[in-house]
Amino acid sequence: MRTRRMGTAARTAEAGWTARRLAGAQARARVAERRASTAPPALPSAPRASAEALAYLAAETLELGCLYGRRGSAHVRLPIHLRQQDGPCEWHAHRVGGRLSRVTYTCERLEDWTALAEREPETIPGLYRGLLNRTDIGSEDLFWTEDVFTRAPSGDYALAFPRGAYNPLNVWNTLRGAVHAIRRAVRNGPGAVSPNPCLRLPVLPVVASDGRDVTAEVLRVTRRAPADGRVLRIEAAPPPEAPYALDDLILPGGERFTPGGLAAHLVDSGPARGRQKESAWIERTRDGLPAFDFPPRTRTLPGGLVAAAMLQLAGFPDPRAAAGWRHGHA
Repeated sequence: MRTRRMGTAARTAEAGWTARRLAGAQARARVAERRASTAPPALPSAPRASAEALAYLAAETLELGCLYGRRGSAHVRLPIHLRQQDGPCEWHAHRVGGRLSRVTYTCERLEDWTALAEREPETIPGLYRGLLNRTDIGSEDLFWTEDVFTRAPSGDYALAFPRGAYNPLNVWNTLRGAVHAIRRAVRNGPGAVSPNPCLRLPVLPVVASDGRDVTAEVLRVTRRAPADGRVLRIEAAPPPEAPYALDDLILPGGERFTPGGLAAHLVDSGPARGRQKESAWIERTRDGLPAFDFPPRTRTLPGGLVAAAMLQLAGFPDPRAAAGWRHGHA
């Protein structure tokens, strides 16, 4: 009878230990599940990812670079931002709650704005305020307040912008808007400059999910060249009372709306089009204009959660189905 009682006690202890182990395993599983649900989704590895998807992400991500100011005898970094978009059309997307509310497209050349700023610097702030519909843009936001330098691979510093020069990489032309291109016009051969670029409204309609043609509702020309009427600026935005958002629209050709996708339909292509010349750093050219062209390298991409949301809004396959994304570009 004593042996039976000891066996029962042992079995009872073993059952309690097993129950505690099971409860602990279930608790750990719940914690792991919560962590997995909040972790950044895995994105496709770079070789497997769609080139179109990566181009879309890069075009929507500003690249961070730097110029240099001087503090006494030392040079200090001045952060700058550059759009990762190929000319002649560049754009800026406005979002509210993650949804596209407005996209502004421009094909105005860097050279033209630099020349105007040299001739009539007092007109630049007013033009910015009018184009961006802002009253809080001042000269100090658009012109360098100190000498600004570039740094060569050798470590030598060279003057890029003297104090008082126009700053084409100002916050209102990068982070908060797009007034003109930040890269030089395409050159085709020695001394040959591409024709004056212009935009055009799509030949085929932009349609809503119910099949209606909403091109006239969504797209409007906001700036033309004074001399010849070329379209320099187009804004894409639904009317305030519209029951649809830009993300809901279908572009000519049947693809879902993306800023880059619409840009391809707005460019009035001419015979002289191509990629910009690439240089090792910002340099002074013979005509005195800086060239903002960086060497080819891995493009800056957003973090996993942002990238997944942008790809899904763009209509690409769910990137969480694949694994192996390099998380080096947060």
